[in-house]
Amino acid sequence: MDAEKIDTSVKYDVVMADSVFQYFTSEEKGYKVLEKMYEKANKIVVIKEVHDKKMKEEHLEYRRKMIENYDEKYKDLEKTFYDRKVLENFAEKRGCEVHILKPQSDKYWNNAFVFDYYLVKK
Repeated sequence: MDAEKIDTSVKYDVVMADSVFQYFTSEEKGYKVLEKMYEKANKIVVIKEVHDKKMKEEHLEYRRKMIENYDEKYKDLEKTFYDRKVLENFAEKRGCEVHILKPQSDKYWNNAFVFDYYLVKK
């Protein structure tokens, strides 16, 4: 099932996506999925490991250093990066609290390039 077509008639207190938004084909698709998540959630929307648009070049540089022939090996696996401000505005326009946090684990190299997004309905 396409995430944009999720049924929003059944509600949950928390709706969460963990490390999947980078695999959507565009930012626009990600924002459409966020809208569906918002409709489905009674209290909180959580999106873990959102790739930070302002860190895109640093992310790619790091990957290229760590993985031989990175561009060739991963040419068909694009990652989508998101603008924090757009996500903040989404929550604020709906009168929600927004919390954007850096993941705390020092065991995962990707944490330098991602953030977690929490939207809390009031």
